[in-house]
Amino acid sequence: RQEVGDARERLDYVLLHGPLGEAWIQQRDLPFIMIGPQLPVFDSPGRLTFSEGVAKPRRTPGAIPPRPSAQRPNGPFESALDNGSEGRGPYEARVRDGWWKIQDEVLAMVDTVLDKYRADEDRVYLTGLSLGGWGTFELAAVYPERWAAIAPIAGAGDPAIAPDLAKRGLPIWMFAGGRDDTVPEAWVTEMAEAINRAGHPTLRYTIHEDAGHLVWISVYAGEDLYSWFLQHRRSASGH
Repeated sequence: RQEVGDARERLDYVLLHGPLGEAWIQQRDLPFIMIGPQLPVFDSPGRLTFSEGVAKPRRTPGAIPPRPSAQRPNGPFESALDNGSEGRGPYEARVRDGWWKIQDEVLAMVDTVLDKYRADEDRVYLTGLSLGGWGTFELAAVYPERWAAIAPIAGAGDPAIAPDLAKRGLPIWMFAGGRDDTVPEAWVTEMAEAINRAGHPTLRYTIHEDAGHLVWISVYAGEDLYSWFLQHRRSASGH
């Protein structure tokens, strides 16, 4: 997920974006049990969240609030980050370090839900936006046998883990914003190309050409991703 925090004062912000927001705030009937882990801040410098100055999301009985705005970026696209692999190193290392520290906790959450609820262990899907997109790649590479399908959105990944993602043929649908100046489309494309070169048989990659970093708003607001998830079972993927 996106929206880093301390799992206390900032925990409600995991409802701001993504499937949890669609189900709880937008009150959509999505046929999933959802888990929304929050990445701790740790020692990560800089602005790693998109909710500064935004009120905590609240479910309002009888009324559905508007979704966060995902306006098309204004003016010509100019990004200091949009330079291929250059510049992604410090950002990538910071993200990977954070997810590595809590990956066992995330898996423990999944195991607890599978144990306590009527959940199908062969239909466990993994998706994340921004920092959560990077985390999606990381968890899928280390534990590819746990997921039926994954969908990283507006998050790149380390091309070095591409063989781990490809060798089991885990269904992957990647999304990027063509005008993203936070995680440039060039970074995401580099990851997609690495996964393809590693021999992944069915990688899907969608670029919303006019979208910025908040490309996930339109992705999660639609139906296509959820329908695609439900087409996949872990046993049917050879896991």
